[in-house]
This record gives sequence, C-alpha cells and structure tokens, in this order.
Amino acid sequence: MYKPIKGVAELILSLHKVGIRIGTVTSGWREKIDSVIKLLKVDGCISVIVERDDVTKGKPYPDPFLLAIKRLNIPANHTIVFEDSSSGVKSAVAAGTYCVGIGGENLLSVGAQFTITDFSAVKIVTHPNGQIMISFDDQHQLTYINP
Repeated sequence: MYKPIKGVAELILSLHKVGIRIGTVTSGWREKIDSVIKLLKVDGCISVIVERDDVTKGKPYPDPFLLAIKRLNIPANHTIVFEDSSSGVKSAVAAGTYCVGIGGENLLSVGAQFTITDFSAVKIVTHPNGQIMISFDDQHQLTYINP
C-alpha cells in the first residue's frame, strides 16, 4: 500500500498507522511542542517527547537524542531523525542515528546522510509480510520490518 505524504502531520500519521513509534526532540519548551502537536492533530501519535528541560546539555550534544532513544527503547542505529538545523544534525549523528536533513545541502557537511527540501516526496509503502519501506526520494529508501 502506498500513501502520499504532504507534510509533517501526514508523515507522523502514516508512520503511526503502520506501527512505527515516533519521538520528538526539541530545544523548545513542552508547552510549545504540545501546542504544535494539537495544531497538527497528531495527538496520540507521539510516543516520546524530549524538550530542553529534560537534558543538561542540549543540541549539538547527543544527550537529547540519546534520551529519546532510551525512552523509545530502540537501538540508535534503527532510529531515523529528521533535522533542519546544523546543531540538530550534529546532535543526531553524535547519538548514532540515521539523520535526514530537512533543507539545504549545508546539512551534509555536518553529518546528514542526505537532504530533502520537505516531506512531499516521502512515501510509506507497506507489504503484507510486515515490511515497511520509507522512500525519501528517488535515490534514498529504507526498509523496516515490524517486530
């Protein structure tokens, strides 16, 4: 099954629907992320939220992503992070995650695996055997097998 993605809300809903747990790591405060989650209408889709007050060292240190990974109980190398800032990419990469840059190619120089301009080309493809393919663009795809 193929579902087109138009924006971050659609991506979150699509990943949640196929059973992929989602975490949010932000340098902002909890009240702000709660407002955004409600605005996007993705309440109940986010399993873990790490905000600035949860860690002593924020981005670019790996601490925020390491805490999210611990709370999600997923190995770092099985974690995909979407980041739009240099400090966020550095943090995600230092935590050992697979980081997709959102925005310009300048994010490649700080460790993003590749960049996309937005979520419009992202596709979620599910197979009857439980395999899920996330296609980011024509050149980048990842396969996930639901446990």
